[in-house]
Amino acid sequence: MKLTKEIFELLKEQNTIVNEYRESGLSWIGNFTKIIKRTIVELGVKKYKFYVSTNLIEIADQNEWLFDISYQEIELNGDKTMTLSIPLVVESELSKISFGGFKEDFDKLFIATSSERLFIFRKLDHQIFDEIIDYAKKSVNKFRDFKIGQGIDLIYWDEIETKEFKMLEITKTE
Repeated sequence: MKLTKEIFELLKEQNTIVNEYRESGLSWIGNFTKIIKRTIVELGVKKYKFYVSTNLIEIADQNEWLFDISYQEIELNGDKTMTLSIPLVVESELSKISFGGFKEDFDKLFIATSSERLFIFRKLDHQIFDEIIDYAKKSVNKFRDFKIGQGIDLIYWDEIETKEFKMLEITKTE
């Protein structure tokens, strides 16, 4: 199973907890962010034994490194490490979403051509959501370094209708 799909399945298990935070009347976005990050970090560290980089999560191996979250396979040689592979990179825009905020972080994912790429955000407005999806599809198809079938996966929290996580796979088709 792809890492991004596995992350999506784990996040879906958190739908009830996220909705409890939302309905509590308290500031919930910080907890929402921690749920997402903790889920991704725990999968990488505990199941796959990856070296994981991100902020705010105590079991991560180091702070953010190029991306909001990254999984790395490393080789230890005394006090030196060597990166063997970067199987996953994640960017996100959770606190608020505008097309400009999305584009700035989404475009970073194009430099990670050998990794699975994941972008996580919230669907807060139909028009902005449609603009984001249109841009994602066009940019993935026009990106010269992707082969047919490669792309960027999107996981989003549907704040408007279903109040749950959903996933879209945006892949190069032409």
